[in-house]
Amino acid sequence: MAHFSSEIQGSQGGEATGWGTKTSGIQCYISGWNLGCLVRMRYNETKQEDVLEIYVNGGSNCFEKDILLLQINQTQWKNCAKDINFLVPAKIININEEK
Repeated sequence: MAHFSSEIQGSQGGEATGWGTKTSGIQCYISGWNLGCLVRMRYNETKQEDVLEIYVNGGSNCFEKDILLLQINQTQWKNCAKDINFLVPAKIININEEK
């Protein structure tokens, strides 16, 4: 039975879904030419909880290893969900803001 699910949408072929179990986990690579990321969900059997990991990399043009940007488990999320600021850098950059 699936424990994780994913959805992705692009310009070709519409939307796709994927499923993962506690054993397999689930992951997705999203890449531009010079910037990319890996998003992974896995299950920590010892702690009996889900873990989210987000990695950043140099995209399709770069063969550098993924750098861990964020790792959070469901206990941490429950404890800090009321104050999301722990995830945000000191200076927030609004990409929609005019320069």
